[in-house]
Amino acid sequence: ARNDLQQLRRIIGTLEKIPGISLAQSSTDNVEIMPPHVNKGRGMSDLAEHLGIPLANTMAIGDQDNDLPMIRIAGLGVAMGNATGEVKSYAHLITETNTRDGVARAILRYALGVSDGQP
Repeated sequence: ARNDLQQLRRIIGTLEKIPGISLAQSSTDNVEIMPPHVNKGRGMSDLAEHLGIPLANTMAIGDQDNDLPMIRIAGLGVAMGNATGEVKSYAHLITETNTRDGVARAILRYALGVSDGQP
């Protein structure tokens, strides 16, 4: 409800003032609290380095603001059709929504080069 969202915004405002933490959201009704510099982009970068894969050869697919760090650093950043406006603005391209198999379509088309006959 509206009061819950206002309360969450106040909580986030208070948390943002605490040094030594990082905040992210994976939906409009939660907040994730992590150590600084811990995010999906850092995890993706560390994994790519461990596997010897250049970031230019990676693809990240996401829909929420907690996905922004990996969308930004991926060689190909893909936003889901139901992604937030900010995620879409940083993505290289936009796939279908989560209910229309967007992840599968993006993997088939852009990672495996298989046309699924859909935009």
